[in-house]
Amino acid sequence: MHLIKSHDAGGVERYHGPIDRTEHNFQLWEKRTDAIFCICASKGLMNVDQLRRGIEALPEHSYGNFSYYGKWAASMLSMLQENGHITRGDVEEALGTEATDEEVKFKVGDRVRVREESEGGLRWKRPHLRVPGYIFGCVGTIERVCGVFTNPEAHAFPVSKLDPPGVHPTSHLKQPLYRVRFLMQHVWHHGYNGNENDTCDVEIYQNWLDKTATGLDAPQGARRDLQEKLHTENNHGSDDEITGKKRKAEHFQHDHNNQGHEHAPRTDVEQVAVDKEGEDTASHRLSEALLRIVVKKGIITPEELVAMVTSIDSFGADAEGARLVVKAWTDPKFRDLLLSDARKACIALGIAASNNTASTVLTAVENTETVHNVVVCTLCSCYPRNILGMAPDWYKSRSYRSRVIINPREVLREFGTEFDPGSNVEVRVNDSTADLRYMVVPMQPSGTRGWPEEDLRQLVTRDSLIGVTRAHSPDPALFTKFGSVRLPNAAKAFIFDCDGTLVDSNRLHLNAYKEVFAKYGLAFDARRVAELFGASSREILATISKEQGKDVDVEAMSLMKKDVYESTLPSVKRIESTFKVVEAAFAAKIPMAVVSGCRNVGKTLAAAGLERYFKVMLGQEDYENSKPAPDGYLKAARLLGVDPGACVGFEDAPFGFQALKAAQYLMTINVMHMDGYVQS
Repeated sequence: MHLIKSHDAGGVERYHGPIDRTEHNFQLWEKRTDAIFCICASKGLMNVDQLRRGIEALPEHSYGNFSYYGKWAASMLSMLQENGHITRGDVEEALGTEATDEEVKFKVGDRVRVREESEGGLRWKRPHLRVPGYIFGCVGTIERVCGVFTNPEAHAFPVSKLDPPGVHPTSHLKQPLYRVRFLMQHVWHHGYNGNENDTCDVEIYQNWLDKTATGLDAPQGARRDLQEKLHTENNHGSDDEITGKKRKAEHFQHDHNNQGHEHAPRTDVEQVAVDKEGEDTASHRLSEALLRIVVKKGIITPEELVAMVTSIDSFGADAEGARLVVKAWTDPKFRDLLLSDARKACIALGIAASNNTASTVLTAVENTETVHNVVVCTLCSCYPRNILGMAPDWYKSRSYRSRVIINPREVLREFGTEFDPGSNVEVRVNDSTADLRYMVVPMQPSGTRGWPEEDLRQLVTRDSLIGVTRAHSPDPALFTKFGSVRLPNAAKAFIFDCDGTLVDSNRLHLNAYKEVFAKYGLAFDARRVAELFGASSREILATISKEQGKDVDVEAMSLMKKDVYESTLPSVKRIESTFKVVEAAFAAKIPMAVVSGCRNVGKTLAAAGLERYFKVMLGQEDYENSKPAPDGYLKAARLLGVDPGACVGFEDAPFGFQALKAAQYLMTINVMHMDGYVQS
């Protein structure tokens, strides 16, 4: 049977348990730990694969009890030592875990307690212990003081490349050694069948002993008959990971008043001890020791550390993930690029796609009516933090990592994501175990097509980019649906552009310009003319004639263009997707206006049967500066008696969007993105 290691959480039942979704504000020492690795990686001192290997090599109780960044610090202490950049002596000096203590503190006859394994120093790597496991927590009597010896637990580790030759760096670390006598029935309790006076003598170093009250003779072991039981509990009990905020551990009663008791599994005893500390002192101490070492040895300067912490704080600050998603919602070509090559899509928006710790490949997966994606890393916590910011604690927890790969629908329900009964939606779990970093492109909420990008970005959350939730839908209490779009109840007036927004007339305008250009000897470029839509016809004609170096009568050209266009008005049609909004707003008695860059806008609206819906209709002759200046939109709001900040503007052209932004309207709707928008 495959042996599952501590880090390999996917589908492992013993890690199943509630997912703690409490948000954790990263402490400074955690940011510094992250920064130390980023700097070391950038200098080639270690890499992300070595960081993972160091974490995977942690003893089970350390992996389970260290916080997320505690594991990072422990791994870096090991890997930097292995790579020859620091020594074990550096580590022991910084931690103070195995300092020389040659003073003999106990005498024959003293009652002593053997510390639990978790009390014997910080287990930042797999230890070499000379204390047998059955004796942890037991009380005995000093039978003999054996002398002072080199501590074998430190001496067992190899010499670093940086240590001076010929001398082991820990040979000076000495500890007194004692023989301690224990009553067998107290060691094994229920499992010992011999005489009540039978004893065992065990050699134990001083750093593993605490003095206890004279006369305390309670049975402390109860080990042998529980070994199998405790082994089972250690390997199959629920094991929620500590990630900054301590989990709630089960407390086990310890009765030391002449009553035998069953010791809890070591990992649980350690967890209770950590919980009682409040601050994650074990992990914090490791990080502080690491920091002291790398600064003292000149591996990292304080200035480098401050700069990297500042950089880490900026991850996700610009909502890069939301920018990518909204651009994909509003630009079909960009959507295709994002899904096929997210790196190129990021470059197009000036976003760094790869994580700063390794060369990773951002991969976007799209949620649709038939497929719902969710992301996990079952082996560690791979995550596109440059895009989404720092990973939440629950994403890194063994509960999430073990459960979402085997029971994704159950986990999604805990996050509030459910599917209609009988729906045929495929749930697809993306396990980020190597060099890809995933982000989900959630479905755009109904009724938000045409919304401005800044408002759409508010709907895209970190959790929706991981796939455990959908993008936010507008609060029904705050929005009302008009046609296919939801608009804020705070809006008191709707103000529309005319051509390309209310009426399908842009083709007629282009044909009119083409005829005028031919008469006056100008080259006609439909794309260039369309780029200037929103400005007055005079400004469009003046701009293009100047670009082509032609000295023409702009006023005469403008009048000719007006006459040609108006001759085609009988064929003009309304744009149905926008008309549905107009019709609903009219029924709701919301005042509306039109602001056009063309003259005699009333004629166009009348030809399309729309004139009766609007209280105010402004053409280019009715306000001073044409779009992109805000004059027309500000005047329309004033004539309606509504503050611009309570108006919603509807546009289809860049100059119009700029004018609405300058007018500081409550919201701008791009009608081309509304459901059902069609223009010939």
